[in-house]
Amino acid sequence: MSELARGHAALGDPNGRAWTWLTAVLLATVFVTGALTFRDYGLTWDQEVQREYGELILRWYASGFGDRTVLEYLDLYYYGGLFDVVAQGLVHLARSPEYETRNFVSLCAGIIGIAYSGRLASGLAGRRAGFVATCLLALTPSYYGHMFVNPKDIPLAAAFVATLYYAFESGYALRAGRVPGLLIAKTGLALGLAMALRIQALVLFGYLASIFACVLVEARLRSQQRIELRHLGRTVLTLLGVLALAWLVMLPFWPWAQISPIAHPLEALPGTPAERPSPARFGGELIPTTSLPRSYVAVWFAITLPETYFLCAALFVLRLVGRRGIARLPSLPLAGLLASFAALPLLVVTWRRAPFYDGVRHLLFVEPLLAVLSAAAISWAIDGFARPWARRAAWAALSLALVAVIPDMVALHPYQSVYFNRLIAGGLRGAGHRYETDYWGQSYREAVLWLADNYPARPEHPVKVENCSVPFLSDYYIETDPRLRGRFVGARPGEAGITLATTRFDCHTQPGRVLHVVARQGVPLAYVLELPGAEPGP
Repeated sequence: MSELARGHAALGDPNGRAWTWLTAVLLATVFVTGALTFRDYGLTWDQEVQREYGELILRWYASGFGDRTVLEYLDLYYYGGLFDVVAQGLVHLARSPEYETRNFVSLCAGIIGIAYSGRLASGLAGRRAGFVATCLLALTPSYYGHMFVNPKDIPLAAAFVATLYYAFESGYALRAGRVPGLLIAKTGLALGLAMALRIQALVLFGYLASIFACVLVEARLRSQQRIELRHLGRTVLTLLGVLALAWLVMLPFWPWAQISPIAHPLEALPGTPAERPSPARFGGELIPTTSLPRSYVAVWFAITLPETYFLCAALFVLRLVGRRGIARLPSLPLAGLLASFAALPLLVVTWRRAPFYDGVRHLLFVEPLLAVLSAAAISWAIDGFARPWARRAAWAALSLALVAVIPDMVALHPYQSVYFNRLIAGGLRGAGHRYETDYWGQSYREAVLWLADNYPARPEHPVKVENCSVPFLSDYYIETDPRLRGRFVGARPGEAGITLATTRFDCHTQPGRVLHVVARQGVPLAYVLELPGAEPGP
């Protein structure tokens, strides 16, 4: 049993082993479902350059550090390449299809994030809460949908919650006297992997330091004695050990940082240079990303999180204002810390009015923390109800809320990432025309495969096809699918007979005859347009 779990075990955890088994079964079910369906998911804008970045890192090592292209590749050298190295390494080892393999690796990262969310919730509020957190995150459509196609934010979310789990474990161990060496290694490894994805994950070291500071202050208040210098020194050495190990773990995946191991990571810490503003659909208007209102992040979370999160919050507040309040919650201070860790990035980007686009995918790492907090909150709240019928009614409401998301996720497949809740947004049908939906071009796969089965084209007169985003999003399938290869060819803008257009930037409004619409729940995601006057053929 982990240190964090031992801290909660003192309360008693009825049916703990049963909840552990249920959590394991749930994780296995999600993984098997993902393994059977990951090929249904399309490609996204960034996957081509991310794939190339991974190849360049492998070439950096294969050339004995002689091929330095990776040090100047776009702006990706500002980031570690952990995911891309692992994915491309697996492609070469297994000789498997590149992008399908990358989607599978992304699925595995997402499952790790779900698993650590359950472990963290178990430590805070018992293994029943761990099961609820696992359910919550697995049934959060934005997380689930991105879990297959997002090589940036899903791996970071997984590493983020894993690091926090070990950070809280370390805090419990420090409360008991000292942090074991193995736990220091686990914490440093998790932090290093997070930083090997985004150096901005260094904020987790600050979170770890704040946990340790709270433990020391708590010990001081409990004993009414001054903090001894040896305890303070041991704590500082532990923190430095974690940071040093994390830095060593980060460097092999980041060639640019290897050139200057301290200066370059610190230079990259503020992020990449500002991008040119582009229009983002928000509230029915196209607004430059540099002029979005401060409410952008809050609104996006409010309209894309399932109603289950609001139910958990409502029951917790109801229990707080009840006559008995919240009783017997020794983990509440830790939950308060976790809540501050989740809120801090949201408050910072809101205060800075940081330019955002693609919804809030850059903040996906917050969703596992919200799942953990929601699971702990509802578990504590329901346990506080005095009457058995009230507890049963609350668990029934939670179960119904969780199950209610599944039909939407099935109907949206494989575009769960375009989900909007019904309570605030009115579902995809109510919000799809007012907010971004398929901003990453996943639906091009379905659009181009429709051509294979429905559009007449012969190898002697191949039809030229373009899309409104990045050529490889459709070219990849044209070149690899036997039904398309030879009959269709990729084309430059202005030379094609067929255009595939998502609704982003209103590309679908260009002149052309609509042949097919890729839609979910009555909302168009992509169009197949036959251009006027275009001549098929090479």
